[in-house]
Amino acid sequence: MAVKRSQKTRKAARKTKRKTTRKTKKANRSTKQRRRTVKSSNLKHEDLGRLSFREHLVTKRERSHAELLEYERKYVSKFKKLHKTKLKIAALEQKLRLSQIELEEPKPNIKQIRKEYEKEYLTRYNKQQKTKPKKKVFAIR
Repeated sequence: MAVKRSQKTRKAARKTKRKTTRKTKKANRSTKQRRRTVKSSNLKHEDLGRLSFREHLVTKRERSHAELLEYERKYVSKFKKLHKTKLKIAALEQKLRLSQIELEEPKPNIKQIRKEYEKEYLTRYNKQQKTKPKKKVFAIR
């Protein structure tokens, strides 16, 4: 049979239990703080005798990046050249079209043309009158 504990012994047992749990929690916290993991990027690389592909990958990545940059520059320069030639061709075609268009003459001013024609007609008429001999009219009476 289980023996009943007195209230005093119960309280004392609780206190000791609390103290031990507090101590273990503190101990766990302190060990967690101590156990902070150091990232591999912060560590100095020492030759541990293992195969390390990291350096190889970094150089390969840099090489491929440089190749891509050279290719992009070539592509952009080709594109710019093509664009310039297209613009030049378009400008030449436009000049050709403009040269082939015949400009319309402005509408003639009818009044002015009529005045010029009348002047010419009068000069021609006066010349004819001077060159023709006058007919002598005999009066029969």
